[in-house]
Amino acid sequence: MSLFSDERYTWRETYFVLFDPVMRPRLSDVRRELRHVAGTLSILDNTAEPNGNLVSMTVASYEDHAALEITYHEGNNVHSEISLLAELLEKGSTPKEKERLLHAKNYRAKFEILHFEQTAGTSEFKIVKMPVLQFAPREKNKMIPPFSNRNYSDKLLPDQKKRFHFDPNSYENCSVNCVEPDENTSSEDSAEFERIDPNTLVFVLEILCRLTKGIAIDPASGVII
Repeated sequence: MSLFSDERYTWRETYFVLFDPVMRPRLSDVRRELRHVAGTLSILDNTAEPNGNLVSMTVASYEDHAALEITYHEGNNVHSEISLLAELLEKGSTPKEKERLLHAKNYRAKFEILHFEQTAGTSEFKIVKMPVLQFAPREKNKMIPPFSNRNYSDKLLPDQKKRFHFDPNSYENCSVNCVEPDENTSSEDSAEFERIDPNTLVFVLEILCRLTKGIAIDPASGVII
């Protein structure tokens, strides 16, 4: 069942792993690598051909609020698509990337990786209390000794130590991993930024590239991984 029909998930982006079909990995190999590299991943669904080669897989990480749908494609149409994509990416690529794209033009297979964010059905962020540090006003005509990296606090006079103190009765509520949005960021965008963690995507792309000896590409941005 596709995650597109699951109301808990929202599609965010699509990545490709391009490679030679002879390097197509077996389902058992991918499962083994996923367990070794990312033990927190859950495999929701997977299919394979009779010979064991991977056809599709759906994995999720509830800690990262992310899920991935992986689907295998090959053939003449895929080859044409890869060749066109490689030509487009060559324009702004580095010499090393151009060399990789040159090899990619001969590839006839790809994994399509759909990246989903879990936007519902997750536990709320744990609320913690952040202490507010308060500064006492500085007395006029009172000199403060110059800064020293060595036991500076021990050199302060008793009344000077009182200038900086912690008020246990004053707190702010803040979500874990909260990010202060700028004036151009909406509250909805800020909440989204707090939640998304790319670790799951990076793990899976790394595994697929290693097993296939291929390259990963973000077709939307043209980034070669």
